[in-house]
Amino acid sequence: SDMTLSGSPAEAVTHLVQEACLGETLGGAEARAMAEDATDPIVREVCRKIADEESRHAVLAWRALKWFLDQDAALVGVAQVALSEAVTTHLATSESGHDGIPGHGLLGAPERRALHQATIEAVVLPCAVNLGMRLDLA
Repeated sequence: SDMTLSGSPAEAVTHLVQEACLGETLGGAEARAMAEDATDPIVREVCRKIADEESRHAVLAWRALKWFLDQDAALVGVAQVALSEAVTTHLATSESGHDGIPGHGLLGAPERRALHQATIEAVVLPCAVNLGMRLDLA
């Protein structure tokens, strides 16, 4: 996900929220779960590396978002809408997908969805609320 510097702060915030704050946070959780399930040590190691990298990106994304919101409080509303939409879309589309092969680090669709839901509740929403967003997501 490339952050282009053109465009408005609102566009930057929307992109950041959807691609990075949500995407990288979920990606990190997913890779970590895959590392835990993997029986192959090489697969486990690769998944662990990916998890660390995605988690690092996610932390940077939330920091960058905080910076934007500190510059302009009006962007909180923009971030709120972007996150609500992204979460709703994300959970709606994560229903579909392949069956998992846990030993090879592939999560099935139901496991993936449950993990995403749990990560959104445990990580994404608290981070968002912490930045002043009000979200009532089912």
